[in-house]
Amino acid sequence: MGMDSEKIAASFFELSSEQRIQILYTIKEKPLTLSKLTESLGASKSEVHRNITRMIKSGLIQKDSELHFHLTLYGKTICEQISSLFFVPNNIQFFSNHTFGRILKLFKMTIINARYNRFFIFILVSSIMIVSFSKSSFSQFTPSIG
Repeated sequence: MGMDSEKIAASFFELSSEQRIQILYTIKEKPLTLSKLTESLGASKSEVHRNITRMIKSGLIQKDSELHFHLTLYGKTICEQISSLFFVPNNIQFFSNHTFGRILKLFKMTIINARYNRFFIFILVSSIMIVSFSKSSFSQFTPSIG
């Protein structure tokens, strides 16, 4: 199969708790202590502590010297992946009515348009800078009548 299905299953298992997902996104916004996190989630301290311990062991979060919990790079990456993961279920109607061939064509067109737009913006900004520079340069050499 080419991938370590046991590791993938373990990762999904660690993310299979609504509270662990809430913890990830809560401390993504702002590192918090256990007390503040418990208060923010409206959960019992023992329940949050149990989930925090699991998340530290799995490498999703870490605790600093001031007892604030932070996302690790792995935790930040997982948060980004979760957002991507839910794109398909949130757009199920679109995927039900389109084939991947059409989706890839639209994606390619979007990339081409983005490149074109960036090129156009580059030309526009460059032109403005040249005109601005030219005006300021010419004003230095224009004799003032006074």
